[in-house]
Amino acid sequence: CAALSALLLLVGSLFGVCRIVAPLGSWANGFVVSQFLLCALAVWSHLATLLCNPGYVLPDEIVDGDEVLERGDPSRWCYKCQGPKPRRAHHCSTCQRCVRRMDHHCPWVNTCVGERNQKFFLLFLIYTLLYCISTAAALIWRWRFCMSHPRPEGCPRIVEFVMVIIVGATLLVLAVVFGIFAAVMLWGQVDGIWCDQTGIEALKGEDGWARPPQAVLREVMGATPSWRWLLPMRPAGKVASRLV
Repeated sequence: CAALSALLLLVGSLFGVCRIVAPLGSWANGFVVSQFLLCALAVWSHLATLLCNPGYVLPDEIVDGDEVLERGDPSRWCYKCQGPKPRRAHHCSTCQRCVRRMDHHCPWVNTCVGERNQKFFLLFLIYTLLYCISTAAALIWRWRFCMSHPRPEGCPRIVEFVMVIIVGATLLVLAVVFGIFAAVMLWGQVDGIWCDQTGIEALKGEDGWARPPQAVLREVMGATPSWRWLLPMRPAGKVASRLV
């Protein structure tokens, strides 16, 4: 699934949008560049999510003073990992590890989404959604343009036109499906940040931690708002010091 999601983004840019939209004039060149930029940011965020340690808890990890654990507290000790379970950490049955502030295990990135890679996953959803919206809009505009003009410049001959319709319809379906998926997942992430509640906590019916949304957002994206928030780079500031 991880490879498939990245592959579909690349195929959509290389063989779909460029082939269908680029011939329509100089303005389309700027659109194609923006599509490649969104695609690159989405793939970069996807790889960052996949390759980054989501926040695995080490068996012999020494936690902060307010997270001191005792074997006598079964809710704070993982008997599968035989190690401490800090607050908001959960054991992933797929990764076979405990993950700090685990949100969920995502098959599309083939790893858990947790304390250290939630920012990358959030950016992956944002850039994928923008890419899908722009792709669908461009495909619909091209189809309407060629339907309303008899053989205008940039519209293919009948054989090529049939191929464009087939490829374009396929890409349009993929863009809509991926767009809906990304929008639903993005809403879940935004709602989790707003309520300070992870996906696991929501499934268990546990209440959020009632922190201000701004504090949670800074914990996820970085202590200080900056251009780094827009790129899948490790958060800077106080929060980052915990994630080293």
